[in-house]
Amino acid sequence: DGADLFGERWNIRETKISDVLSSEEFLKYSEMQIPTCNTCNSCEYLQVCGGGMPLYRWGSEHQYDAPSIYCSDHIKVIRTIKERLELEILECL
Repeated sequence: DGADLFGERWNIRETKISDVLSSEEFLKYSEMQIPTCNTCNSCEYLQVCGGGMPLYRWGSEHQYDAPSIYCSDHIKVIRTIKERLELEILECL
């Protein structure tokens, strides 16, 4: 609950980006972004999807130590885009 919602209400006109980036809340959120499960860390697409949003990795049993519930969907989309890009490159040669 609240994995993707900050308690602090920053304002782009009044808050320096450096204040946001150095806040304890932002640092804690940044740590959640780093996937820790073996499924993500051994996936060839980790550099593209980043392990998914923390909100979609949460489970009461393993907390954030799980792949996104949309993992298979992400893989399908990434593979499709990759295949399309490879075809475009081949057509240009």
